[in-house]
Amino acid sequence: MDSIQGYKVPSKQTIQKEIDEIVSYLKKSDGITNVQKKIDFDNFIVSISFAFKDVANINTVNQNVLKKLKIKGLSNASYAYESKTQTFQRSYQYTKAAVLEYNKLKPEVKNVFKDASYTSIYRFEQLITSSNNPLAKISKSKKAIMINTGILGLINGKTDISNRITLSK
Repeated sequence: MDSIQGYKVPSKQTIQKEIDEIVSYLKKSDGITNVQKKIDFDNFIVSISFAFKDVANINTVNQNVLKKLKIKGLSNASYAYESKTQTFQRSYQYTKAAVLEYNKLKPEVKNVFKDASYTSIYRFEQLITSSNNPLAKISKSKKAIMINTGILGLINGKTDISNRITLSK
């Protein structure tokens, strides 16, 4: 199968090559360590994880990876960490570019997004004491937090994935 509904489907080899390029970039990035990837072609899930020395490293890497993937204007996220208050913050701001790109799709392609989801997991060495996003779920160990939401809410600007996470001192 080389296309679906008029859209070229990349081969497994092409997808693997793109992911390997991102992993290679991350491994060479300042302050980024322990880069790992998982690809599940049966369930269409790609996971890339890494540790970082400073939150500023994430902002740079995020923008560069989005450029590499040719994703323009669809993500406006940034990260910050305040050591005095032990607070990690992800700021997310909806951009109209997402819905404009989505609206260009054929109806049958839009239907694919109906059941698609976005999942974000953050793991910490310290315990999580609080989170201000009602969608966030703190793990039983209190060292990880997850947001899982439908993609359409992000595309349409109805879901906010910003989160202020306070860690134990």
